[in-house]
Order: sequence, then structure tokens, then C-alpha cells
Amino acid sequence: MRTAYDDTDAEVPRTVLHLVRDLDGKHVEGHNRLRKDVDDRETRLGRLEGQVAEFEDRFKHIAKRTTDITAIRMSPQVVAAIVLFAVTIVTANYAANTGLRDQQSVNTLKLTTIESAIAAQAELKKVETKLEEERAQRMSDAIKRVEARSELTDLKVNSLNEKVSTLTQRK
Repeated sequence: MRTAYDDTDAEVPRTVLHLVRDLDGKHVEGHNRLRKDVDDRETRLGRLEGQVAEFEDRFKHIAKRTTDITAIRMSPQVVAAIVLFAVTIVTANYAANTGLRDQQSVNTLKLTTIESAIAAQAELKKVETKLEEERAQRMSDAIKRVEARSELTDLKVNSLNEKVSTLTQRK
């Protein structure tokens, strides 16, 4: 039995035969890859269709339910939070529209800011004064130590002078 790519065919040169076989092999590989990709895509499509059907069933179930407002139950904490939220919004709206933040409250705020700045300056002066006192004390202690060393050195020098003088007198 002869195939289309038989070596015995005298009319087809060998190089052409090799090229045809190579191309045929590449064609088969490419076809196999495409087939595998198509199979993978079909598998994924099947899974996605299943998920879509599942979601449609869920949505149909949810749509069939009726919402009865009397059946809703909330804890006291949730009710308190909702009421506080509403009161906060209403209060803020009222304050913005009626001018609760008048000039007097602005002046009070400025006065409070100025008072706190003055208090901070007074505290800063106290800290600076304390720091200067500590520096002065350290300087005083250092001077006393230097004077004590100087007196000690003077005593040693006097002692050495007395020894030298007694030694010179003996000779």
C-alpha cells in the first residue's frame, strides 16, 4: 500500500518529501494543540454555564420571596445606631442652615486658642528657666571641682617644695 509521502515515488525529490513530512508533523502538532485548547474552553464553558444556571436558580428563589417589613427584627443596638445616625445628620443640617456656629462661638474658639497658646508659652518659660538653673548648677559644680583640683595641686607643689628645701639644707 502506497501513501502520499512514500519514498519510492520517483517524481518527488527527497528534500521536498522531507519538507512535506515536517510540515505535516507541525500541522498535526498544531491541530492537536488547537483541539486541546478547544476542549479546555468547552470544559470551562460548561462549568460557567453550570454556575450561571445555579445563580439563576438562586435569583429566582430570592425573587419569589416577599419582603414583609413587619417580619424584620433588629437588635436594640442596631436601632440605637440608626437613631443616632439620623439625629446626627439632622443636627448637622440644622446647624449649617440656621447659623448655630455664630460669631460668638467663633470668638470663643479664638479665645480658647489664644489662652492655650499663652499657657504653652508660660510652660515653655518655666522649662527654659529650669534648664538654665540646671546648667548654672552644673557650671558651679565644675568650677568647684576645678578649684579643688587647683588647691590639691598647690598643696602637692608646696609639699614638694618643702621636701626639696629640706633635702637641700641637709647637703
